[in-house]
Amino acid sequence: MPEAPVWTEKEEWALSQFKERLSDLELENKNMMEDRWLINWLRARDLKLDDAETMFRKHLDWRQEFKIDTILQPGFNNIPEDALNVLPADIVGVNKEGSPILVVFSGALELKKNLQKYGKKTCLDVLHFFLEAAVEEIRTKSTDPNVFRKGDYVLDMEGLRFKECFSSDVLDVIITILKEVEANYPEMLNKAYLLNAPSIFPVLWNMLKPFLSQKTIDKIHICNSNLQKFRTVLLDQIPENQLPRRWGGTGYSGRLPQLNRSFSTSACTTEFEQKCEEKNISAGDTFELTFEVEAPQALLSWSFKTKNYDIGFTVLHRPFSGGDLEETEIIEYKRVNAQKLVQNGSFICEASGQYILRFDNTYSRLRSKEIMYLVEIAQLTTNGNYVIEVFSQIMSKLQMM
Repeated sequence: MPEAPVWTEKEEWALSQFKERLSDLELENKNMMEDRWLINWLRARDLKLDDAETMFRKHLDWRQEFKIDTILQPGFNNIPEDALNVLPADIVGVNKEGSPILVVFSGALELKKNLQKYGKKTCLDVLHFFLEAAVEEIRTKSTDPNVFRKGDYVLDMEGLRFKECFSSDVLDVIITILKEVEANYPEMLNKAYLLNAPSIFPVLWNMLKPFLSQKTIDKIHICNSNLQKFRTVLLDQIPENQLPRRWGGTGYSGRLPQLNRSFSTSACTTEFEQKCEEKNISAGDTFELTFEVEAPQALLSWSFKTKNYDIGFTVLHRPFSGGDLEETEIIEYKRVNAQKLVQNGSFICEASGQYILRFDNTYSRLRSKEIMYLVEIAQLTTNGNYVIEVFSQIMSKLQMM
């Protein structure tokens, strides 16, 4: 059964007056006139009828100017297909109240480059597309006809080129977006999480806050790069199985492979030492662990530690039909100081093929490196769970083939 409208008597009276003021409108988009939608405009203006009406009518003008009502329809939005693909955004699950979680991985967003390539209007249209897709997802999740849910937004800023954000053209687009969101999507935000905020972020934040209402500011949580800290903050609102692996959950993003990867360090335990394999890598040499994934969505996890000194590490993908020249770097190569802490990582294999964990000691002319490692592969079963195989089990199967 639908829940009773969660409106006060004052809100019910204001809503009836508001609808009467808008009775002259004949909108094709009937969703715009739902009570659960109209109440947002009143709440955004503290039930002041004149202000709410002005805001709503300006919103209708904005929708007409930017053709928002058809922006989700292929062939009607005039947005280049490749431009839609540059926005690293996805809808990854629901929070504990059943409302959608919308994420943007801004580290993959080349603001200045895309602005120069597509222009301000197209870049704004791409944002409009995502916002309208978010509203439609929220509407789908709002099964009670009396309640329009709100969304949780997660913005991961790791890798974002902050120098670009201070350029006049990029800053102009950011401010325009903030103004548009405030003016056209009232009461749609449950909470927003800004993750991996660098030390310079407060400077930019102080420049942007004047364009946001205090209501919005109060819903924003800013977190630095402390994974455990912001994981705790996120899990307060989001179930673990809905939170992507990058942030400490077990959820999945079908559009952003970066979110399906996790990295951490931990102390070396007796359990790890008992389970791990060991390998001596000669100076100037590499050591590779190669295995095959027949079907996508397998989960590859690893832990490794050196007994002394650092080691280079990367993960590569090679299609079954390809040679060495067709290798793609999945995990970026880095020299890792792995002599003190165990290096842990995992990612979901998006494609079938061979996956290669490569430990590199070619840069060392004199020192060999001893590594301890443990690799697990978890195959996704039909019920959505993972069945784990440790590397030693995989190797024994390969030797029998």
